[in-house]
Formats: sequence, C-alpha cells, structure tokens
Amino acid sequence: MKTRIIGALRYPRALMRGSIALDDCSHSGHYSQSDRECDDCYYGLECAWLFGNDESVALEEKPLSALIEALEYCHGYVDARTTEWGHHSDTCPCEACAWLRDAQDLMAALSPRT
Repeated sequence: MKTRIIGALRYPRALMRGSIALDDCSHSGHYSQSDRECDDCYYGLECAWLFGNDESVALEEKPLSALIEALEYCHGYVDARTTEWGHHSDTCPCEACAWLRDAQDLMAALSPRT
C-alpha cells in the first residue's frame, strides 16, 4: 500500500512544483525551515509539503499514517486547483481530475485500515 501511495504523490508533486513562482524566491523554491520569509510566502505551504515529501526524501521509511496524511493533503490541493479551473472532477478527462478519481479510490481502499 505504501508503494501505491508513494506513486500517487508524483502527479501532485509535479503540479505543486509547476505552480511555484521562483522569480522572487531567495531559496530557488527550496523550503527553509529557518527562514521566516518561507513561512510568510504565498507558496510556503506547497514548498513545505515538497520539503517533506520530495523524491529525495526516503518516503518508503515514513510510517503509513504519514503517507496517508500526505495523500490527503494532495487530494485537497488538487481538488482546490480543479475547482479553481472550473473542472467537474467526476467527469472531466484531464490529468488532474483523473488523478483525483484515482486518489479517491485509493483513499477508499485505505479507509478500513485507518
């Protein structure tokens, strides 16, 4: 199950990275826990999530509960983006909406375990 969740995090990770404006970022999009500027940044939440869930992080070593939490965060993030774009995620064929449907199925498969 961990492998499925880790795989499911790929798309939202790319979506978040693509949404972060790097022009004014003194850290080139890399979250710094010690810099208040990151906490106050418009993209702070995305950067902080990426900091803890990037490919370079040993996701396989994280507990299942942490991965489920990461998946839930991503679900909310992608859902907010598709809503902002005016998509109807239950029928829209775009990659984001398809990811949402797959993530919902994955979370439903996880619910008896949580």
